[in-house]
Amino acid sequence: FGIMKWSTLHMALFSASSHQVRSFSNLALTMASALSDESFTKSVELSHISSRTPPSDTATGTSTLFLHGLDSSSHTWRHIISKLETPCVAVDIRGCGRSPMGGEETFSEENVVADLKRFIDQHDLLHGGREKKRFVLVGHSMGGKIATYYAARYPEDLASLVVEDMDIQRRSPKSSPVQMNLEKVRGFEREFKSKEDAVKALTDSGYPIDRVTGWMNEGRIKPWGDDGKYWSDVNPEFRFLCYKHFCDNESSVQAWRNIASQGTATSYMFPCHLMVAGAGTICSEESVKEMQDIMGHRLDVHRFPRGTHSIHNSVQDEFLDVMEKIIRNS
Repeated sequence: FGIMKWSTLHMALFSASSHQVRSFSNLALTMASALSDESFTKSVELSHISSRTPPSDTATGTSTLFLHGLDSSSHTWRHIISKLETPCVAVDIRGCGRSPMGGEETFSEENVVADLKRFIDQHDLLHGGREKKRFVLVGHSMGGKIATYYAARYPEDLASLVVEDMDIQRRSPKSSPVQMNLEKVRGFEREFKSKEDAVKALTDSGYPIDRVTGWMNEGRIKPWGDDGKYWSDVNPEFRFLCYKHFCDNESSVQAWRNIASQGTATSYMFPCHLMVAGAGTICSEESVKEMQDIMGHRLDVHRFPRGTHSIHNSVQDEFLDVMEKIIRNS
């Protein structure tokens, strides 16, 4: 489990040969019932990292899918994946890491969820094996918001939902700690001829130089190829579009209510977990209480007084202890 691999999920449903079409027949039926043709065709291929394990029909333990937050990628989960002993997958959400953006006009809650559904239904450690097993879905920050959207649409897929340091309050773009230069952000290209070009593009977009330098040291901005080029896992356009489509509305409250109401069906009663950081948390106590009031006894709140917003990086051992219990009980 300590070795991870990069890969990109290649989609071939509509261009497959006849024997491939037969092999994908169950997937086609599932997608036809779950997604409109329009949203399906607008989904993008998601890059990911995963623990090196046998296919899902022989792997032991419940699988976990990790979603990153803003200005991040699957890279943020690499240490967690290497230390958990159960099957793990972390994706690059569209526009982040190595996943394509797909265009501003196709960025929506529906299409971001469609990306995930398509990926999940084909990955061996999730639903792509011989048996579709429920999995634990973990989302950090903005990834937590996206995780609730998925859970509201596909509750039958989940064994547990874990939201790491994200509440359901409405946030306007003006509340963002980084104010974007929209002229530089729209259509942002993540491949650069040099390190200097990468730094300039990100600072011109609105990021402080110390933050960009920190990302360089962490590996979020890295050499790409042998010709001096650089690649940025960070995409300011993703930040801008998330605030526009996911934050400045009541979509999180509605998704949370949908999850709670669907729990009246016994098969959909998966447990929900909220992880709240100490210093630097973005969760307001008022919003946390609202989440508890909506979800009732299904929601467990885990507090990490020594943890910062990125709990899984700042207090990794504590995070792992909680995650191992959640996975074991799922």
